[in-house]
Amino acid sequence: MAFFTRSNLDDLRREADQLSICVEHFLYASEIVPEWDEKTKGFYDNCIEKCNGRLKAIHFLMENIRTQKESAPESEEPDKSND
Repeated sequence: MAFFTRSNLDDLRREADQLSICVEHFLYASEIVPEWDEKTKGFYDNCIEKCNGRLKAIHFLMENIRTQKESAPESEEPDKSND
């Protein structure tokens, strides 16, 4: 039996990809748009909030995977049907 589900791993990968996109948007904007512009401040704040949300989701998923692994029965062999 696997310690974690494929769904957990897929969700974690998706969140990591989305976090990467958020960071890229922030970096792109920081190279092009001046910080002192009021419209830009809102954009930066929005990027930071989105990144923070993604980080929280990633943390939650990683904790969930770790918890599932720790609570798995030790007598069972890992599922090797995917090998």
